[in-house]
Order: sequence, then structure tokens, then C-alpha cells
Amino acid sequence: MKQFSLPQLRWYGRKSLDINFPDNWKVDYLLPRGADKKPLTDSEIVSSLRNPIGTEPLRELARGSKEVAIIFDDFTRITPVGEIALHILDELHAAGVVDDQVRFICALGAHGAHDMNMLRKKLGDDIVRNYPVYNHNCYENCTQVGVTSQGTPIKLNNEYLNCDLRIGIGGISPHVQTGFGGGGKIILPGISHIDAITYFHTVVEERNAEHLGLGNYKGNLMNKDFSEAVVIGKLDFKVDAIFNLQGDICKLFAGDPTAEYLEGCSYAIDHYATPPSVGNDVAIVNAYGKANEMAIAGLIALSCIKIEKAIVVFVYNAPEGQITHYLFRSFGKRYGGKRYQYKEKFLESIKLVVFTEYPDRTSTDWFVDPREVEFVTTWDDVLKIISDAFPDGGKAVVVPDGTMQYFRA
Repeated sequence: MKQFSLPQLRWYGRKSLDINFPDNWKVDYLLPRGADKKPLTDSEIVSSLRNPIGTEPLRELARGSKEVAIIFDDFTRITPVGEIALHILDELHAAGVVDDQVRFICALGAHGAHDMNMLRKKLGDDIVRNYPVYNHNCYENCTQVGVTSQGTPIKLNNEYLNCDLRIGIGGISPHVQTGFGGGGKIILPGISHIDAITYFHTVVEERNAEHLGLGNYKGNLMNKDFSEAVVIGKLDFKVDAIFNLQGDICKLFAGDPTAEYLEGCSYAIDHYATPPSVGNDVAIVNAYGKANEMAIAGLIALSCIKIEKAIVVFVYNAPEGQITHYLFRSFGKRYGGKRYQYKEKFLESIKLVVFTEYPDRTSTDWFVDPREVEFVTTWDDVLKIISDAFPDGGKAVVVPDGTMQYFRA
């Protein structure tokens, strides 16, 4: 038997799932180029903060600040925000900022509100205990401060706007609409009103059709739009992490939000790149970094299978379930957010399987009616489905994190 390991449960103690294939299968195990990069030390994180790209060091920017907002990416992103935030707080304290002047805001965009269990995992106990932490509400408490060249109304979180020093913490990873996430996405959609988010994901996305795709950040109108939102929204300092396969921070970019993001993207384009594998009978695609947005893994799966007959197996373990999305997910059998599209059928030639310890009948509403999917809870169940369809073996691909990789030769 051929054995492979898949990372699991980023926020729940980290585990590995071992899977195997019979010897009559040819299997490609596709690692991104940066899979095994070493985690940064605390001193390396501090060095990035003190030697920023395109702006003054944070402690210099912070001098004389009266109110500080630290906005951070949410539970759908792998960023261990607390590991960065504690060092940011040290820099703020060195500049004379006291704890009562600081608050944290979870940049949810159109995602559902987080409870304190989720926020503790992102921030750590000390921050939750000592600082106010707020969920962004995309329906209320936002004020318009400008309009982008694409016409997006920049309506932002009032608590953020009430602060005179504004800091963002997030991460850069492949994104189908903007090429790479991170950067100004912390503003748009991160702390934007639903009107802005909807316009961004409809009008601007439609204009951007020819530039959509993982890794396609250059010439990307959506990317340009959120970069303009950063300027309009006056984000002062941004920190973006790059991650290895286990979700450790292995590279950090900090400073001017646009300058650090572009430098980070130039690094990420090779770091997350994965040699392609095509013409497979079976694709095993794990969702780890964004396990609660597991549909993202389908993008890479569809590019490596035989469309005329194939099996796609999604592997994801997210005890909290798939993230609530007020724009893209369902809120009934046939209806949902403004960008939700009910899909009764998938391609007839492709069998969809979801392998998870936490079966959830609504989890596939991102891409198909759950009645079109076979849910299983053991690897033996998966192997039986595969062997029934391909009794003589075949060609398979295993992607260890289809939510954080993209194909590039």
C-alpha cells in the first residue's frame, strides 16, 4: 500500500490523517514548493515589524496616537494572529500607547459572527482577556468615506474609523478572484458594509472576468479595487504572513499596506506554486488552511481529473462547520445570499465524495445540492467507492491542502 499524510484540524491541536492506496494505483502527491519552510522565530517576527516596507517603524507611527484599531482576518484564514499581535502590542507600548486605547476588530466581511471560542483560537487568551474584541457587522455601524474608481462605495466599520492609528493583520494565500488574498482585502470586504461587498463581488468581479484565477494578481481589477479601498480607508500599517504546509508563519511582510502586499505576492507566487498533475481518475483534495471554506479545494480538483469519468474526494474536518456567508451561501433549500446559486446537479461524469469526521448536510451548498454527494466517515469507505468504480486501479492525485495551493509549472 502507498501511504500519504494530510494535515488536519489547524485550530484544534493539529493532527495528521494517514491515507493509503493499493499498489495498482499510480499516485501523485503534490506538495507546494514552500511546504517545508521553517517557522519564523519571535525575533524574526519582531525584525519584520521593526524594519517595515515603505513606511516608518510601527512604534514611530504610533507615537501620539489616541485610539488604535487592530483589524485581523477571521476563522476562515489560517493566520495565527496572536503570534503577531503580541509583538505589535509591544511596539505600541514602547510608543506610549496604553491598553485602554487599543481594540481588536475581526474583519469578517460577509461571514458570520464569531464566538469567543473562535476568537481565542485566533488571538490567544491574554488578548481576549485584556482587550475588547469586536465582530465586524456588515449590515450596521458603517460610514461611507469614499468611492473607488470602479464605483465601489467604501462604507467602513465605525469603530475602525473612530481610531487615528489603524493596523491590519492577515495572510497571503492563493485566491480565485483576486489572485492572492491578504493586503487590502482586510478592508474590502473585511470591514466593509454589505453594499460595498455586494458591488465588489458583482459589478467589479464581472468586469474582472478575464483576470480571475489563482495567482493572477497583476492587472486584476478586484485587486486594484481593494488597494484603492486601503488608501480611502487610511489603513496605516499591514502585516501579512506566508505559511508552510502545517500553517506555521514562515515569512512575514509588514509596512505600507500596498507595498508590503505586492512584495509578499512576488514571494507567494512561487511559494504556493504546485507542479500540475492532469488526467487523473481520482482526486483526493484536502482542505486544511481553509477547512471551513472547503469548496475552494474544488478549484484545484477539477483541473487535474478526467472530465469524462472521475471521482473527486473532498477531505475536510471543521468541527465548527462551514462558515456562514451572507452573500454566497444558502439560507433555505433553494435560496440564499445575493450571490448564491442553487445547483441541482454537478457534472454527470464526476462522482463527488466528502470524507469527514463531522458530516454536515449543508456543507456542499457552495457548489451542489447535497443529495448529489456521498458523505463518508472512514478512509475504508472511500477506498470501496474508488475500487468499485476502478477495479483495475488507475491514476490518482493527492493534494495535501487544496485551499492553499495552486497549479503552476
